[in-house]
Amino acid sequence: MQSGDDKPAAKASLRHRLRPRRRALGPDALLDTAARLAASADERLFAGLASVAGFVAHDNEPDPRLLLKRLVEAGAGLLLPRVAGAGGGPLLPRVAGAELELVRVAALEPLVHSGPGGIAEPIGPALALGAIALPALVLVPALALARDGRRLGRGGGHYDRLLPRLRALGWIIVGVCHEAEIQPDLPTEAHDQRVDYLLTEAGLRPVLSDPLRLASRSGELRH
Repeated sequence: MQSGDDKPAAKASLRHRLRPRRRALGPDALLDTAARLAASADERLFAGLASVAGFVAHDNEPDPRLLLKRLVEAGAGLLLPRVAGAGGGPLLPRVAGAELELVRVAALEPLVHSGPGGIAEPIGPALALGAIALPALVLVPALALARDGRRLGRGGGHYDRLLPRLRALGWIIVGVCHEAEIQPDLPTEAHDQRVDYLLTEAGLRPVLSDPLRLASRSGELRH
């Protein structure tokens, strides 16, 4: 069992180990992953969504563009995240602890590379979270996920601040990473937020938790 003081170091060590593996993925593997993610649009969990918040893949993250395209074609409104303060303009100084805001977009363009590390972000006004139509689902990028829903992000804490607000409004939270990045265990701190489902190129599955919850969630995915 790790102490609280050990967990940040353990997370940093895991990030240091996982990033080179992800960056070594070739274009063919990334394209295949994108196609396999898109096939998940047929899962019952994605049916009838009024809103879906996605992300723009960065640094060899699994690319959800084809999946998002299919969900939009099925009627979901598309939103993308932006670190509050940029306003969709050129690079501006970011405040530590800044919140993620969601912007409604018609497509994955136009975007500006104004996010941390040059991540592409949407242009336009942010929406009040309570005004976004339900049912709603958010795809959350992860550097690693555990089968019980624990998530390792990039370390900025942006999603850890956003997800409790979305969960309180009834959003479904789906973590996205490569299948090889699924871990049997992950170091977590009190502020780290878990996901409800895992999505990789191997498919969509509910997190492992207590048997009753697992049985209920598994039923949602049956056709």
